[in-house]
Amino acid sequence: MKLRILAAALFLTAQATAQLGWFQHSSLGVHGSTPVRVVATAQGLLAVAGSDSATFPLALTAYRWQTPGYWLPVGSTAFPPGHVLAQVVHDRGRGVTIVRMKRIDQVVTNLTYAWNGTAWSVVSPTLIGGVTPIIGQAPPSCWPIAYDEVTQLVFVITNGETYQLDAVGWSRQNVAGIQPSVAMNRGTFAYNPLRMTMVLLSFNTMWEFDAQYYTWTWFANAPISQFDDDLIWDPSVQKLHTGSFEYNGSTWSTVANGPSSVAFDTVSQQMVGYNGNSFVYGTRTPAYSITPFGTGCPSSLGLPQLVVPREAVLAGIGGNAVIELNNIPQVPAAIPYLAIGFSNTTFGGGLLPYNLAPYGFNGCYLNVSPDWFSLGIGGLFGNGRWYFTAPLYNPAYLGMHFYVQGMVSHMFGGISMSVGMDCMIGVGN
Repeated sequence: MKLRILAAALFLTAQATAQLGWFQHSSLGVHGSTPVRVVATAQGLLAVAGSDSATFPLALTAYRWQTPGYWLPVGSTAFPPGHVLAQVVHDRGRGVTIVRMKRIDQVVTNLTYAWNGTAWSVVSPTLIGGVTPIIGQAPPSCWPIAYDEVTQLVFVITNGETYQLDAVGWSRQNVAGIQPSVAMNRGTFAYNPLRMTMVLLSFNTMWEFDAQYYTWTWFANAPISQFDDDLIWDPSVQKLHTGSFEYNGSTWSTVANGPSSVAFDTVSQQMVGYNGNSFVYGTRTPAYSITPFGTGCPSSLGLPQLVVPREAVLAGIGGNAVIELNNIPQVPAAIPYLAIGFSNTTFGGGLLPYNLAPYGFNGCYLNVSPDWFSLGIGGLFGNGRWYFTAPLYNPAYLGMHFYVQGMVSHMFGGISMSVGMDCMIGVGN
């Protein structure tokens, strides 16, 4: 039978043992040294992958984050020869992700692409009046670019100049205040909704840019020479996050170090990043596990064999999983059952395992608390099957345990039992 009640109620009772930090999910499936930038878009998280040199002339590819923990390719376009991925930012006002390309053999880049969720297009092969934001020779992860929520414009700060991208193209802006030089164009840039301004970190300094009035001010000292990691706003804790630091508006605090390219996923309410592999930040647990425990009691064929597939405990995959009890005598009166519970230590005020010898079942032990009993399908064919609705993704599920044990009722009142299975909901490696 379909065990929908288990999927609905199981996680309300089980307890989790979790820890806060970054946990690995999956690889993006691109060349190991290929630059990958992760951004939050209206359609969810997007990863943009590009070539790292002329040696690996890959396509410019967009990947969409799927909340179970993997990336799905959604669209590619060919690279222009001799270019590499430079800057990536989501322009929420126009609903496109902006990608800038840099020529390998030149300081200047003059190619800007946009991804609208379904296709790539060239936004700006040549820029206004020939004005081009100079990117320089720094590594691709270091170039500061960000979207301002107030003006709904994209800004780049480089070589002591501030550039703006609107529906027409790029233009250099005249700004007030003391503009940061951003030596070697290295820094990380983000919008701060607490102050409705933009924040730039570069070489132990923190700058603020008011895009409404085109004004720069030195804001504060930063605890690190920060320029390699993304700076993002984490709404779940109302803080700015970069690398191994968080900023609450007045002070910096240390957190677990994570990947260099990071964005906030509004579906799972967690940060997701990429640094050769995919990582998720939050109260997480290790990977899922299915562990046998206890003892069983055999039939004439030996012990019934309980098979719990990974789909039953791998959070977020969805769909159906089939739990099977094999090695059952093929006789009409062999009826398979599945005991499902939330404990393997206590039940009904007593301790587990519980000896069933007083009931005439010598050598048989109940290993799990039988909070549910479910009749299986297919006992006549030497196995029993239970169709299980796999859990949807929810961080609260991770690390929670449930326990199962297979049982077979035989002709003339005998039983046989499998060992127990300790099933922990988790994520895949």
